[in-house]
Amino acid sequence: MRAAGPVALPRPLLTAAGAIGVAAGGLLVGVLVAMIGAKFGVEAMIALPVAALLILVTLTWPTVGVALVLAAIPIGLKTLPVGFVVVQGVAMGAIGAMIFVRLARGQAPLPWSAPLVWGVAVFALCLAATPRAVDATFATKQDIDVALGLLLVLTAYAGAQSLHAVRRLAHVLLAVGLIVALLSLGHASALHAVAGAQRVDNRLRGTFTEPNQFGGFSAIVLIVAVGVALGARSRRERWWAIGVAAIDGIAMLLALSRGAWIGVTLAGLVLLGLVPRARRALALTLVALAAAVPLLGLLTPDIPQVTVVKQRVSTLHLPASTPYDSRPAIWREALREIGTSPLLGKGPGQFPIVSRQAESSAATVYADHAHNVLLTTAAEVGIPAAVALVGFTLTMLVVVVRAVRRLAGTPDAAVVAGLGASLAVVVGQGMVDFTLRNADIFLLLSVLVGVTLAAARAADAPDS
Repeated sequence: MRAAGPVALPRPLLTAAGAIGVAAGGLLVGVLVAMIGAKFGVEAMIALPVAALLILVTLTWPTVGVALVLAAIPIGLKTLPVGFVVVQGVAMGAIGAMIFVRLARGQAPLPWSAPLVWGVAVFALCLAATPRAVDATFATKQDIDVALGLLLVLTAYAGAQSLHAVRRLAHVLLAVGLIVALLSLGHASALHAVAGAQRVDNRLRGTFTEPNQFGGFSAIVLIVAVGVALGARSRRERWWAIGVAAIDGIAMLLALSRGAWIGVTLAGLVLLGLVPRARRALALTLVALAAAVPLLGLLTPDIPQVTVVKQRVSTLHLPASTPYDSRPAIWREALREIGTSPLLGKGPGQFPIVSRQAESSAATVYADHAHNVLLTTAAEVGIPAAVALVGFTLTMLVVVVRAVRRLAGTPDAAVVAGLGASLAVVVGQGMVDFTLRNADIFLLLSVLVGVTLAAARAADAPDS
């Protein structure tokens, strides 16, 4: 007797069952999305399908994840339901997608680059200093931020596999910088100088929490745009980069951040040294910018924005003098903290807490940081961590110089020089300010480091 085989259902019944299954699945998804929307708002409902699509795209092309980190900057510090801000959530997604793709290809989760030894050293010192923190929760958050930044550096390093990919990511940053600048310029009419422009009300801040962060961001985009313009492969690319540089340069001026102005000057000098053929053009540009403010003040004395910028420029020799805070007092407080805890500091992110304690000379002054990158780092994580930062900075300078020399005579040399020189903005601004607690700035810096290291690797390749 023949064994009974599977019962074949009629095609109409199969079609109906499939339709019912799809409908039931759709209903379940709809209910879940509605529940999320009811708890977290309509934005979460919209974000879910968009996030799902972006995850699929990132898994197919992991470099897109790095671009999405840059694209998230104009959103600002919007907090996700899980507690991280949007740009951090996107960074985690990009890192996860990159690790998944590399494991699927039989590769290590992330590649390694030797200069990051300095970054790992800083992270290890942060972990060692965390038990000393008064606010352990905030210290742990700072540790997570540093770890996320290091992983994003490696993700960008893995994603930018060629100089063409490096150039594409540079263009993504230019587009993001243009959007942020245009969103901010509409508020320029509200600028109002007080106390001889030592304080200016309604300074531009774009999508950032304060003007100095926006000024530093605009300065970074400006330097990258100059590099792309110098290394453009077509007339269209050159004029696009020049346009972005002009608009972000205006936005940077109107942010009235003296630290950003110092940073862009230092970065400009680095770019002058890296790209000899551009020295004449860049020197003329710097001279033109230096002359523009007083000249515009003479030709257009009735435009308040020009007057405010001119007054603010006149205070450049007094970057420590500001009605918002007393930088000399805060610097003395940082030195006091360093003196009492030179090796491991007071704990990651603890400067605003310790500086308010009774024994602090700055107790009457709110000090979120020491208005100096090295002083803040040394006060919070110890002198060895500050030394590691200096070592990392000098190592990156060597990497950039070597890459530009290897690419000499090619358009890519100027692009890489622009990316590398943009890191000097943080160094210059870091002499009088500390903007790295802002997630947008810190993760942008991480992407720039990773892409610069990737460009150096591509420059060393035999077929580059």
